[in-house]
Amino acid sequence: ENPDVFNGIKIGQVLKIPVIPGKNSTKEEILYSDDYMLHKVEKGQTAYSIAKKFNISVEEIYKHTPEAEKGITIGQTIKIPKKPSSETSVKDKQEGEREEDIYYYHEVKKKETLYSISKQYHISINQLIKDNPELKETGAVAGQIIKIQKLYMKQIESPELEIDTTTKIHAGKVDSVNIPDRNEAPCGQFNYIQYGKPFNIAVMLPFNLDMEDVKKEEENNDGKPYFPKGKPFLEFYEGALIAVDSLKKKGININLYVYNSYRDSASTIELLKKDELKLMDIIIGPAFSTNLKYVAEFAKAHKINVVSPFYSKKEFTVNNPYIFQVNPSLETQLQETALFFAKYKDKNIILVSLKQEAETGFLKIFKQNLLSSFAEFYKNDSLSIKEADYEKEKIKAIEEVLSPTKENVIIIPSSDQAFISDLITKLNTFSRKNKIILFGLPEWRKFENIELEYIHNLNMVTFSPYYIDYFDNNVQHFLEKYRLVYNTEPVYYGNCNYSFCGYDIMLYFLQMLMKYGRDFRFCLQQEDMLQSKYSFVRIDEFSGFENTGTYILHYDIDYSVNKIEPRNFKIEEVIFRFNENQ
Repeated sequence: ENPDVFNGIKIGQVLKIPVIPGKNSTKEEILYSDDYMLHKVEKGQTAYSIAKKFNISVEEIYKHTPEAEKGITIGQTIKIPKKPSSETSVKDKQEGEREEDIYYYHEVKKKETLYSISKQYHISINQLIKDNPELKETGAVAGQIIKIQKLYMKQIESPELEIDTTTKIHAGKVDSVNIPDRNEAPCGQFNYIQYGKPFNIAVMLPFNLDMEDVKKEEENNDGKPYFPKGKPFLEFYEGALIAVDSLKKKGININLYVYNSYRDSASTIELLKKDELKLMDIIIGPAFSTNLKYVAEFAKAHKINVVSPFYSKKEFTVNNPYIFQVNPSLETQLQETALFFAKYKDKNIILVSLKQEAETGFLKIFKQNLLSSFAEFYKNDSLSIKEADYEKEKIKAIEEVLSPTKENVIIIPSSDQAFISDLITKLNTFSRKNKIILFGLPEWRKFENIELEYIHNLNMVTFSPYYIDYFDNNVQHFLEKYRLVYNTEPVYYGNCNYSFCGYDIMLYFLQMLMKYGRDFRFCLQQEDMLQSKYSFVRIDEFSGFENTGTYILHYDIDYSVNKIEPRNFKIEEVIFRFNENQ
């Protein structure tokens, strides 16, 4: 509504404030906004169901919205008093105390009963029903959110966690770190209700939107819109806030500290002087390696968990037990991809050699991973790999090693757009007589001059740590909420959607904190998130954790793109579809 606010707001400037019916469209709504929540009646709702939803009596609804007594209608605005009703059993609120300080919010899971919930929180069934009157009629229903008063929960002392001090000599220097014994991991010992304090979360990202960005955004860059440098990180933060909002409803309480981290290291060093940073449970960010170096050192000194969202090299993860590297390194992605190709037993595997330094290094690593993965599956067999010297003999080098009877797996390690476009066009002519499965790099997906039809004809397979299934209900729910809150669509930058990335990271690590406490690193679970698969592995006993979650993406001949799990996949699934379409 006010695009020029990106330049900063000034005294006397006029700002447009959208009028939202039911929120701020009348004088009454503005005057009573401090006393009431305003609820818009939805289809199927009654005065009784609304009263149950907000834990007030039907009489209170009629008292504050008298016209509701004659019957409520869809779209009608109902006033819900914000202050606790005198009829509820809540303990007296102290000045400045929030509702989340009084209640814990529990989401009822499948097969849970009032009895099992009462035992879990050491509270009587009578008190549960007193705080949640609807339970008297409905019982515990899966997905229902019920309130549990902290006042009535029996306090149980938790045993102290024993800490061993371990010293390791690494790269010529001695590092002392406190690491709980691996056999005495604190999983299951943490109780969030007993902990009773908010978690402290810091987000360090380069949000800066300078005047040069604003100027360029208003212009067109080669006919394409210009995206300010800070925009992806702003979207990351927007996605993270949606995750925070959803977890607040489950009872988690956090203090969120947000810092603008510029690219230069000096600004980061200055940030780390802030006293509150020593109290953090998790630091998310920063984005650049120049900043991450100092934050990693700070975190190790103060035993603070750091989530590195974007950096994909292991240099800071090694020898620092508090680092969580979300973006897998290329080497790790190749290891996971090799697990997929190692199942191509009896297939004609062709490595296209280009004799360029970058491609040669890639081929060497991939070949090593492929052979070791194959040995893992087929201990008493050997894998035959052919190499085609493309630099010397061009397309003829590939044509000579193609098999007319076997499936040909062609692996091309180049990221040269012009070369790949030309080669794929030539390979497409072979696909009419030969069965080909092409292995390409993730960068190819951004190439604009490659014929999409050819990629699918060649059954291309590639790898990526990111994949979004837009038919998934959770993805659709996130998109609906994102559009509602921000009135825009999430945008891809490179191969990643930053808003999904922010949501996944914040949701995953806050859930780990809530379940296992600050030492959650010993209890990490594998989770499929909206865009990523989190499967964190410790590099060694004294290192941090790297995410190994990698998707194999298959460009099917029916023009769909499907994700494949490398470790659970059977190659016949691709071959069958190929033969069927042939």
